Amino acid sequence: MVVSTGKIRFKPLLGMGLALLITLSAITVAMGAFGLKLPLHPEPAVWQVSGTQGTAYLMTTLNMGNDDFYPLNAKIENLFSSCANLVVTVDLTKIDPEALNAAIITAALYPDGEEITDWLTPTEIQRCTEAFARYGIELEQLTQFRPWFLSMMLESVHQQTIGYFTDQSLDLYFLNQADGKNIIGLENPIEQATLFAHFSPTLEKKLLLTALEKDFSRETGELVTAWWQGDLARLEEIIFTARDHDPDARDYNEQIYFARNRRMADQIGELLSTGESYFILLPCGHFLGSQGMIRLLQAKGFSVQRVEIGNFPDPPESRR
Repeated sequence: MVVSTGKIRFKPLLGMGLALLITLSAITVAMGAFGLKLPLHPEPAVWQVSGTQGTAYLMTTLNMGNDDFYPLNAKIENLFSSCANLVVTVDLTKIDPEALNAAIITAALYPDGEEITDWLTPTEIQRCTEAFARYGIELEQLTQFRPWFLSMMLESVHQQTIGYFTDQSLDLYFLNQADGKNIIGLENPIEQATLFAHFSPTLEKKLLLTALEKDFSRETGELVTAWWQGDLARLEEIIFTARDHDPDARDYNEQIYFARNRRMADQIGELLSTGESYFILLPCGHFLGSQGMIRLLQAKGFSVQRVEIGNFPDPPESRR
């Protein structure tokens, strides 16, 4: 863990570095286009975790936002104010932007003499060309980049075109209000930003081809709605159940969610032994299912209770 007390000073960081770092879950879409009737202020899921000494409040987050997100429900804002410590996956106040971008580029590029076109069929190359052309980007400028980078780039660029930005994420919102609080980062920023670089070439390519077919607006609009309402059953359906038919889902979920959940649950357990209070932000997928943060903390003997923010639905009985 990395601890600091500084206030974030950048907005934004060097573009793609920050965008990739905090785009590990899906992107969002303008909610008005769906005619949704949502609470005026977001009411995402929050839990109180209590041990023999410390107390923590865990909140589900999305990794982007805009002015409509803030402020959140007043009860959430008050819980944050009551805590001495803010815990995030990565402490963005301590990032070296140049080092982060250099590490991402190193992981994103093919070795000399190798290009994305060596791994794709002519039909797949045409699909990539058309997908990037929709955003005014020529694939010829990106042929040295690996599929994992291109798939995340598509998501990040689409996010910007619909008015949602990584520099208005929930982590940054709370970091910018953290004066006087200790800031604790659970993960190394470079390791988190390059998670997708460790997939097999086959899975990397599959992720890119899947991204080319995605209806980002529909899928991520549903995600934002479920997060905004604190609907855990719907979040699990969107994030996990939709992949149940995919034979590669187990490896993907283990690397992106489950292994990290186990490490972070151990760290949170250590924090709670100090007797202090913590406000903890984690992306939605880390809370769900039998290998999610809630079940893991309960298995460690902590009391975990959902905090009533609005009229939230009952949590799902997960098969996972």
